[in-house]
Amino acid sequence: MAIEFKKTVERTVVLDPSAGFAPKEVSLETRWDPLTGETSRLFEVQWKGEKPNLREMYRAAIEGFCPFCPDNLERVTPKFPEEFIPEGRLKRGRAVVFPNQRPFDKLAAVVVLGERHFVTLEELDLDLLLEGLLAARSFLQRASQWDPSLRHFAINWNLLPPAGGSVVHPHLHAVAGGHPTNHVRKVEEASLAYWRAHGRPYWLDLWQEEKKRGERYLGEVEGLPWILTFAPKGYGEVLTLFPGEGSLLQLPEERLRAFVMGLGRLLNFWSDYGVYSFNLVLYGGGREPVEGFWVHARALVRRVIPPAGASDVSAFQTLHDQPIIYTFPEKLRQKMQPYFEAQR
Repeated sequence: MAIEFKKTVERTVVLDPSAGFAPKEVSLETRWDPLTGETSRLFEVQWKGEKPNLREMYRAAIEGFCPFCPDNLERVTPKFPEEFIPEGRLKRGRAVVFPNQRPFDKLAAVVVLGERHFVTLEELDLDLLLEGLLAARSFLQRASQWDPSLRHFAINWNLLPPAGGSVVHPHLHAVAGGHPTNHVRKVEEASLAYWRAHGRPYWLDLWQEEKKRGERYLGEVEGLPWILTFAPKGYGEVLTLFPGEGSLLQLPEERLRAFVMGLGRLLNFWSDYGVYSFNLVLYGGGREPVEGFWVHARALVRRVIPPAGASDVSAFQTLHDQPIIYTFPEKLRQKMQPYFEAQR
């Protein structure tokens, strides 16, 4: 097996005031991502989320003007050019797609998930989410046909302000561009290098190795593996693989349906664990499948830190490009795995 789970442990001693300033050993674990070589630093802090009163916390956003609500959407949100999308906006069931005026990429769209203005994690409608993902995929498919320069496609989700959601009305982002993000570039280059070196996808080897070890493997839902990442980028990061699928543009609807089913189990755990905000990205690959690359998704918890309401992202993440993680995925797996058992 070519995959290596590399880590080091560094220890130091502090004088603990809670124990009369007796010596106490503390440790920091550094882990290397098996594909890209990027590092994460981990140490243990006991945390079980205590959900705040979200309706009180976001009262101003809930009661204020919302461009995504039905009375406003048709009037104040932009439309696509007629030569691109003749109908101006795309619709799939209750999901509506329109241009994002913030240029996150060459073509960027907002996908509004239904008419309900404020939805907590527990209230998320999985059928509606599937409609939103299918609408986003439809937009990306049309974009790829309209503009041959587009090479990279993704669907992003920032649920609520701690995750960067500037509008509380639930929505996704669908993005298409000619240049990959830094992370996607590293993943694509490393996936191709692994394929050339070993003659098989990294993602297949990772799946088999994680399943064999059972340390971070959560299970499979309708053929899609769910795995806690070895070197996470954020708290409780979970990786979902789409076996053999090289492009989101060609992803069958049943694969997205299976993804939503598994996501429902993850949301159940997060709800029970006190989580209320998260980031999720569905990395869609390119216009055509590329050797060694599989479509995959990553999701991680976002929160504010009491009592000051501090961000969970600091200078380490923003300026050192260094994830700092406050729990070990192997410990978290013991709590999460039952949610992915077949009978649930």
